[in-house]
Amino acid sequence: MTKASRAPRLNTAVYRASEPVKFDWNRLEQALGRTLSSDQRAAVNAIATEYMLLEGAERTAPFKKDRDRWIDNLREIANTLESNLIQAPCHDRAARDGLAEVQIAFDKISLAAYGTTLPLEDVASFLKSAVAACDRNFDDRPAGFGDDAPVLKGIQEGRQWKELVRQLHGRFAAWQLPSNIRNDADTSGKNSPFVEFFSALQRDFPEDSRRHTQSVPALAKAMARALGT
Repeated sequence: MTKASRAPRLNTAVYRASEPVKFDWNRLEQALGRTLSSDQRAAVNAIATEYMLLEGAERTAPFKKDRDRWIDNLREIANTLESNLIQAPCHDRAARDGLAEVQIAFDKISLAAYGTTLPLEDVASFLKSAVAACDRNFDDRPAGFGDDAPVLKGIQEGRQWKELVRQLHGRFAAWQLPSNIRNDADTSGKNSPFVEFFSALQRDFPEDSRRHTQSVPALAKAMARALGT
């Protein structure tokens, strides 16, 4: 089990989804103390499979602070370019001569690649403006949209696990199967059948997809928090 991070993440992730899992239904039903119908098994399988498909994004999405640090580094580069390409040539003859030579070489490359040229001073200005635009988008508003665009919340680690708890709890309640969660299991010594089932279900998950596996009572408390109870 990987410990979840509460640090803000970005809204995108590239990851490899978990392979489909074959659940041990005999062990799961023994933990629940009830037999599930084929339709109920299929529903549980679909919910758990969707969780394993999506939860990987929560663990692999880049941290916002890393994106911010990269942009801060680029800001320093943009400021240095502005100083070298725009400010220095204004009062330094050597800088003006150097800029002219580099501009000639740059034009040849640009013409061959794109059929046009671009003043190096504009490159510095454009880069600095682009970094400044990213400053305004640090609240994760979609780039290219106006200030009235909705703010996108970054991926939050643990959100999919909470949704898994809620969906299974809702289904079990609708099926009139055990769905209660005891919060006193660590003192009473008794675990809820639903929590026992969930614990057994997680044992079939890939290790990185499991949450709150320290003990069944700890799992019960986390599940209760997920349900807001």
